[in-house]
Amino acid sequence: MPGAATLTAPAASVPTLNSIGPLLLVYKAPFSTQVRYQTLAGTTWSTIATIPTTHTAVAPALLRNLLATTTPGTIGNIVLHVYS
Repeated sequence: MPGAATLTAPAASVPTLNSIGPLLLVYKAPFSTQVRYQTLAGTTWSTIATIPTTHTAVAPALLRNLLATTTPGTIGNIVLHVYS
């Protein structure tokens, strides 16, 4: 992944039920609470993009199109995001 950087483990999944489509890679930006993503289609990685209004204190989890993050505060609630 050109330019991707994180200090925690990234999460990867194919977002469709039939496993057809690009590989989705989601990770926490270093020294930040921002969540970034890239897709792999064939042999080409997309440019780095930030998921708007999504922040996390720890590494995100990803299963198909369901993204789990935590609130960046000390409470650490789990927040689920569904993408289509």
